[in-house]
Amino acid sequence: MIKIIGSKEAKSIINEYKPKGLFIILDAKGTYVGIDNMSCNAWTEEFKDLKVCLMWLNGWNFEDLEA
Repeated sequence: MIKIIGSKEAKSIINEYKPKGLFIILDAKGTYVGIDNMSCNAWTEEFKDLKVCLMWLNGWNFEDLEA
C-alpha cells in the first residue's frame, strides 16, 4: 500500500531509511515525489503527473516504453 506523507516524514525516511514501504508526497512545486523504501534504499523520483508517479511506485518499467 502506498502511504501519503508530508515533507517532514519524507526527510526522515530518506535520511534514516525507516520505515519500509512506498510513499508519496506533494512537493511545494506542485509535483509528486515517490519514495520507494521497500529495500531500505529510499529511491526517490519526481513526477509532474500523479498517475505516472503511482505507476513508478507500483514497479512499472518505463525503460520498456522507450524501447
